Amino acid sequence: MRKIFFYNLIMIMFLFLKVQGQGLPTNREYYKHQGIEAKIEEFSGSKYYHDTFKLSTIQDKLTEKEEKKYLRYDALNDFFEMKESINSANVTFLKKELGIDVVYDNKHFVYTRYNDDFDKRQTGYLHLIGQIESNNIYVKYGRNLRMPEKAKTTLEMDKKGSITNTIYYLHGKDANSISKIEINKKSILNLFAEKNIDKVKNFIKQEKLKFKKVNDLEKLIQFADNI
Repeated sequence: MRKIFFYNLIMIMFLFLKVQGQGLPTNREYYKHQGIEAKIEEFSGSKYYHDTFKLSTIQDKLTEKEEKKYLRYDALNDFFEMKESINSANVTFLKKELGIDVVYDNKHFVYTRYNDDFDKRQTGYLHLIGQIESNNIYVKYGRNLRMPEKAKTTLEMDKKGSITNTIYYLHGKDANSISKIEINKKSILNLFAEKNIDKVKNFIKQEKLKFKKVNDLEKLIQFADNI
C-alpha cells in the first residue's frame, strides 16, 4: 500500500512539472547552438531578445486559459526561459507546444509550423504582427554566431566571437502556407488589393517608411486595418 502511495505521489509530481515547464536544455553559462559550445565571456552580443525577464501572458488556445509568468526569449535557441517571480533563482523553460501562444514585451508570439528562409519546414516561435488582406504577417527573430578565434602567435590576441541580430518576414493564411517574404517599398504593395494601392503608396511616402525596422511594418499594418 505504501509503495502504491509513493508511486502515485511521484507520478503526480512528474505531471505537475511537465505542465509547468521543463529544465533548461542548455547550461546557462554557455552559448550552445548546433552542437557548438563556448563560454559567454568569449562573445560580444546577447542571445536574448531582451536580457531581462518580463511579465508575460501564456495563452492556451485549446482551453482558452491564460497564465502570467516572467519570461525571457532566447532568440539563438528559440525558446522562452521562465520564472515564477522576477526575483526567483529557479529558471525553467516554457514547453514548446502547438496552440500555446505567448504575449511577451507586448508582442504576440505563436508556436507554429512554417517554411524558413532556406524553404525548410520548421516549427518554432514567430512574432505575429497582424494581417494584410487576410494574410498573417510574421517576424522571425534569430541570431548569427561568429565563433571566437584563438591567437595564432604570441604577438596576437584572441578574438572574441560575436552574436548579431537577424530577422526575416513571413506571411500566410494558415500554418500550412507560412513562408518567407521579402519586405520593401515595392514588394509590400503586392499584398494589397488593387483598390487600396494608391492609399498605401501615399501612406508609405507620408510616413517615410523604408521597412528596415519592424516598427515600419507595424505602422503600415495598423494603417491597413482602417482602409
